[in-house]
Parts: sequence; C-alpha cells; structure tokens
Amino acid sequence: MIPAITVELDTRSLRRAAKDLERALDDELEACVVRVTEDVAFSARALHGFVNRTGRLEASIAPTRPVGVFTRDTLMATVTASAPYAEFVEQRADLAFLGPAWAANEARAAQHLDDALERAVTRAGWR
Repeated sequence: MIPAITVELDTRSLRRAAKDLERALDDELEACVVRVTEDVAFSARALHGFVNRTGRLEASIAPTRPVGVFTRDTLMATVTASAPYAEFVEQRADLAFLGPAWAANEARAAQHLDDALERAVTRAGWR
C-alpha cells in the first residue's frame, strides 16, 4: 500500500471574508459613484461655456442615483442635463459642458476610486 495523507481545508472563514469584502466593495463603490457624479455635475454647472440666459439648462444638470451593484458588474450612475436643448448645446464643441466636466474631474474620480477600494479592503478586515 502506498502511504497517503488527506488534506482538508476549512474554507468557511475565507468564504466569510470574501462575502465581507463583496459587501464592503458594493457599499464603498456606490458611495464613490455618488461622489464622482456629484463632482462632475457641480463642474458642469460651474464651468460651462454657454451663456446662462434663463438658468434652465444649468439647473437641469444633475447626477442620477446609482443603480445596480459593483459585484454584479451593474453599478452605474450618470450626469444628465434634462433641458430640451441640452443635447444641442453639448454637441457644440465651444459650448459643451458634460464632456469638459468629466475631463476636469477624471483624476479626482480615480482618487475617489482608490480611496473607496482602500476603505472597502480595510472595512472587510483584509488589511
């Protein structure tokens, strides 16, 4: 008979830790998406190049509430401008407001993401 040894691993604690990390990621990344879209909307309202005649277009720029969850790859939110002529204004390179607002916040968004990941890892006890 050939000598053998059976090795069994109890993975319950690992599975619990993975679930804790998933929950923390879902929570922290949803909050991150909120911060990023709020920053972009604020910049779009503050830094636009159009003449604000009625205030309606500027007032219509707002972030949407996040939908979905990160761990199902469905988390998303947008910044919209609901004024009827917003699309026309956004398509004019000299008047665009959403694209430039994103560009102005892209590095800050990356930092928000890094911070959210760090908080999730710490919160889940992985660090």
